[in-house]
Amino acid sequence: MDQFYYVSSAGKISYTRRTGRNGLLLIHGFTASSEVWGRLLNFLDDSFDLIIVDLFGHGRSEMPKIRSENLRLNQLLDVQARSLMELLDYLGLQEYSVIGSSFGGLVAMRLALSELRPTRMVLIDSAGTIPKDDAKFGTGLNSVLDKNSSYNPSFPFQIDDILSVVSNDGVSVDDGFLGDIKVPVSVIWGSEDYIFDARWGKILSEKLPHSEFHRIEGLNCYHQRLYDAVE
Repeated sequence: MDQFYYVSSAGKISYTRRTGRNGLLLIHGFTASSEVWGRLLNFLDDSFDLIIVDLFGHGRSEMPKIRSENLRLNQLLDVQARSLMELLDYLGLQEYSVIGSSFGGLVAMRLALSELRPTRMVLIDSAGTIPKDDAKFGTGLNSVLDKNSSYNPSFPFQIDDILSVVSNDGVSVDDGFLGDIKVPVSVIWGSEDYIFDARWGKILSEKLPHSEFHRIEGLNCYHQRLYDAVE
């Protein structure tokens, strides 16, 4: 796959692409990068027109050109989603499906409310309903930050800003926001997710009008590594 850059209204985005017939956008989670999808790609045939992005501040992408003072989760989501819409428009992709993992699931849901919404959406261990005071979320997030080194080292001054947003706002969105999503959704959750308990996945699925919930059982089915259990 070839790697490219696109200069959006909010900054430079890194993405890789493998051309095909059926558009498929892959969006990683907080502190991860496009590299997390590596193993999953072995199970996607050549019919897919794959676009795999690095969200702002992750992988090879820049930080977004927004003010960091009093940064809120909705603002961050809007910037990420709007820039992906610009990228999809630039690539001429009018019909596509999207897979979003963790924080990437929230970005995918923002896309599902846009003029360039996907025809289908898959959410893997997605943010969306987890309250900020959930003890498991707080413990798990600290674990990710300790172990995950894929966050863009060129912009270390912004990690505290984004972490502050997640800590203050949690990773929940308004119920009305979820209810307005009309595209078919598959919600997939690992039984051993140590950040977002599987019960939150069930709740998320129930709040989405056209959703089905799949709980994947197994010792390796935990957060940001559910891709490794695709076999």
